[in-house]
Amino acid sequence: MSRGASEDDRRKILGELVREVRRFGGLGATYFRALAGRVGLNATDLQVVDILASTGSATAGQIAEMTGLTTGATAQLLGRLEKDGVVRRERDPDDGRRVLVSL
Repeated sequence: MSRGASEDDRRKILGELVREVRRFGGLGATYFRALAGRVGLNATDLQVVDILASTGSATAGQIAEMTGLTTGATAQLLGRLEKDGVVRRERDPDDGRRVLVSL
């Protein structure tokens, strides 16, 4: 926006930006759900796969925090993904008390 833009122009442009951001978010969520269905996962499972692909190994607690899931729901999700061979859980080589989840 130029310095000479009026307050009404500014509000109008910001309103358009908010609408486009919402639209983009909605389309992204729709794409993510469709992609998850194509690979035989639900959207939350695919979200965890995406997190691990971009961040590397993580603990179940970290995954719960990043997804907003409870620790119980995260444990069930990871059990399902491990059973399907998507993730594996291994002891942290630097701290044997921790378990890391990786693809």
